Amino acid sequence: MDFFINNFQVLLLVFVRLLGLFVVAPFFSSFMIPVRYKILLTIFITIIIYPVLAEFNPVIPDHLINFGLMLAGQFIIGLVLGFIVSIIFTAFQLSAQIYHFQMGFGINSVFDPMSQIEIPILGQFQYLIAILVFISIRGHHLLLRALYESYEIIPIINFSDPATMEFFAGSLSRIFSFMFMLALKIAFPIVATMFLLSLTLGLLSKASPQMNIFMLGFPLQIGIGLLTLTVVMPYFIEYVSHTVDFLYTDLIRFMGAVK
Repeated sequence: MDFFINNFQVLLLVFVRLLGLFVVAPFFSSFMIPVRYKILLTIFITIIIYPVLAEFNPVIPDHLINFGLMLAGQFIIGLVLGFIVSIIFTAFQLSAQIYHFQMGFGINSVFDPMSQIEIPILGQFQYLIAILVFISIRGHHLLLRALYESYEIIPIINFSDPATMEFFAGSLSRIFSFMFMLALKIAFPIVATMFLLSLTLGLLSKASPQMNIFMLGFPLQIGIGLLTLTVVMPYFIEYVSHTVDFLYTDLIRFMGAVK
């Protein structure tokens, strides 16, 4: 116990970085998990990993303001790591948003208890599937492992350095670009199918003007859209698994670039 009391400041640095990760990372940031349990889990993990990380102990400044800035830097590191992972899962919701209206579900949205926002019902479905795949292949373990590696790769970052801030700004831009690219890749089969269906219905309306295309097209869009979603779902699960498998490598590469 004396060991932890004497090293309370370093324990606090470890705790703050973990807390930053749990604020935005998928699964850990869910509003369905009570805050007290998140804090207890953060304290528990801090106590477990601190003895292993003792060799990476930073030099603690004597001035309170400097120590506060160091705490803020640790929190931002955890926040950025969790944000990178959350962006990938946001892409799964965004892909459903792209084809949601084309399938005729424009007014059909649900309240997501994890993110506390309204999202398309198909986006909620894909997000839950992605979370289940993430847990089944122990993605949360990989995330904690990447956080552990972060203490060795980037123990302290000087956020007053303009080069560091420029790198983070450029990294955020690339992350958002990757999110939209990933969403378009996932949504492409259904978007292409809906486009062909709309083209077919348009040609049919020209060939037979007396036919009520609206009444015919609405159930066709829903039926064919759901059928296409059923066909591509195994590939979607495989793609999510493949993306999560490379998540640890991507996080390590990002931290190495920061260093």
